[in-house]
Amino acid sequence: MYSIPDLKWNSFPSSAELLLTAEFKNGTDVIWQIPISPKAVIFLAHGCNGRVVKFWDRSSSCLNCADLPKERVIILHALSQKFTVLTISSGGRCWPSGEERLLVKDIIKWCVGKNKLEQLPLMALGASSGGYFLSKLVTDIIFNGVTLMITEGVFGKMNVPDSYPPAHFEHMPKDRTRMRLISKNMEALRQKGIHDGVIKC
Repeated sequence: MYSIPDLKWNSFPSSAELLLTAEFKNGTDVIWQIPISPKAVIFLAHGCNGRVVKFWDRSSSCLNCADLPKERVIILHALSQKFTVLTISSGGRCWPSGEERLLVKDIIKWCVGKNKLEQLPLMALGASSGGYFLSKLVTDIIFNGVTLMITEGVFGKMNVPDSYPPAHFEHMPKDRTRMRLISKNMEALRQKGIHDGVIKC
């Protein structure tokens, strides 16, 4: 199992000097931040009732941002590892699995191209409904790896292609039903030669 470093909130490098960009694109909010000398790009898909403004510090670039602690620490971890962080709000309360995938795909490609990041690995992390959404989105756009939090994904409802990226699951083992579904999906991925992993929290 992967061990998460024991970092304190104030041990992260300051991101205040990094330019935060907030735009309205394809009918939704898009916010991203690029560290100095980025090594990868990560797309974050929030869960139900989430919005991208909850991930970021309130600033002149984002007056509506609310920097909730759990969401913000994900951003700080990613930036400290030299990840460009891209967040997109879902159109509704939760992420659907249908046409919105094409809108998100276009936004990701647009943002990566606009910032000349095409040569960097593209990763993704989705929580709850964002994880369900992400588990299907990776069949529309090439990711180098994905993390699905508090979800087993939609693997039982789709034909998993051989090109599916390495997948990492994070879940709470007291949720035994979800744990069984995740174990089943991990086995299906392994049978196709797709690398996977798990964090129990």
